Amino acid sequence: LAASRETWGIALATVSEFWSVVTHPRAGKRPSRPEDARAFIEALRRDGGLEIWRPSSGFGERLTLLARDRNISGPRIFDLQIALTAREAGAAEIWTHDAGFLSLAGLRVRDPIE
Repeated sequence: LAASRETWGIALATVSEFWSVVTHPRAGKRPSRPEDARAFIEALRRDGGLEIWRPSSGFGERLTLLARDRNISGPRIFDLQIALTAREAGAAEIWTHDAGFLSLAGLRVRDPIE
């Protein structure tokens, strides 16, 4: 994907999740150093065309209204946050290996590993 001419991105919340996982003290044999995690993200931005999608004004209200209307509880709120950020950034598709990832109208969920 990064080598294609397609535009692509990830939600800002996903950057935080990535950082949390790869720098965690119990991440594999050797966790990434913060400078390595940042360098990886910056390389994707610089060389791979990565856009980091940020919530726009009023996002919190839209998120909580949608969560209420869809009866979202527990950690599924994080899926909703990512999906809503992606959809509002213009994404048509979201890639995840999470079989239970929450879907939104207008945003296709795809498992890139299958």
